[in-house]
Amino acid sequence: GTLANNIALGQSQVDLTKVMQVLEQVQLKEWADELPQGLDTPLGEYGSRLSGGQKQRIGIARALYKEAEVLFFDEATSALDNKTEQEINHALEMLSRQHRELTLIVIAHRESSLSFCDRIFDLDTCDI
Repeated sequence: GTLANNIALGQSQVDLTKVMQVLEQVQLKEWADELPQGLDTPLGEYGSRLSGGQKQRIGIARALYKEAEVLFFDEATSALDNKTEQEINHALEMLSRQHRELTLIVIAHRESSLSFCDRIFDLDTCDI
């Protein structure tokens, strides 16, 4: 589907203004503006035309578009290079500052992925 349809997944009507707002929040607005067909650009089967970081940000944008109250990230940056990991972490930090009502639950092995968190729970593994 298109970028707009991927963000508004499952919605019968797409609010393009809202799509642009959430793209700005996840730091993809400039990228979207440069796409050949803008918000109507097809993303390829299973997002084949997207980088790992873009896929993650579109997923976050989708949750923001639907006005989710809780975002759950399970090793969200584990498959990304260091630069992209930093960009995603920065985007999450900005979200947590701009949307104080939003709860972010982040599971990560890398401590750098938790730098913006208010509370960190360290779970030790147990032998069974």
